[in-house]
Amino acid sequence: MMDHSAVKKIYNNVKHVEGWLEKEAMLILNILNNVQAKNKINGNCFEIGVHHGKSSIFFSKLLNKNEQLDICDIFENQSANVSKSGHGNKTLFEKNFNTHGNNNLRNVHHCLSSNIAIDSLTKEYRLFHVDGGHHANEALEDLEIAKKMLVDGGLIIVDDPFREDWPGVTEAIVEFLNKNKEFTPIFCGFNKLIITQRTYSNLFLDVLRDEKVRKNNKFNKLFTKEEKLFCEDKMLVFKFKTMNWKRKLKYHLTH
Repeated sequence: MMDHSAVKKIYNNVKHVEGWLEKEAMLILNILNNVQAKNKINGNCFEIGVHHGKSSIFFSKLLNKNEQLDICDIFENQSANVSKSGHGNKTLFEKNFNTHGNNNLRNVHHCLSSNIAIDSLTKEYRLFHVDGGHHANEALEDLEIAKKMLVDGGLIIVDDPFREDWPGVTEAIVEFLNKNKEFTPIFCGFNKLIITQRTYSNLFLDVLRDEKVRKNNKFNKLFTKEEKLFCEDKMLVFKFKTMNWKRKLKYHLTH
């Protein structure tokens, strides 16, 4: 298990890697990863859409020595990227991951996620990152894949959940949650939405609600924590307080 200082070190090491993963999202994922570890929720990690490897590097650091990372990306086959979301590069991914990641990358599916032989996969993943195609049908299909492969107490992490650039992702999330009532959102913030099985939601929510946990992980007074209803369920929403650009700039320069 890592503390906030280890997460900050990883963030600083991968700052130069092109991609979209905020430090605060890393901190939240690490908190939830530690909850899984304490409750003996074991499993591998699967990531759909890796771009140049920033998030893959971080996920590799979350896994213990017996766990492995599987990924899926079309990389340079951009003619298949119908939603024009991201622009993967396998050479850059391999360079970045080999430099900064742990030695736990197992399978690289160089294809659309819809072309993965799902029957060859097993229900073995405790972390499943969905950042593939951003059209509604693509994102929904990826969420359904995640549902089938997730262990009890696993987490589905969705990128770009409420971005105005990608309304299809929001549409897919709503349809998925309305169809699969055994799943519920628990967290939204820093461009990530996190979903888990309903029977495990309070395990994670209780920790995120704990002011001491947030303080120990350096979530300072610049952030607000609110509970919001989404698809009839309560989830925690973390966001910056309203502030002027000087305070925001100072925060990003000093954290």
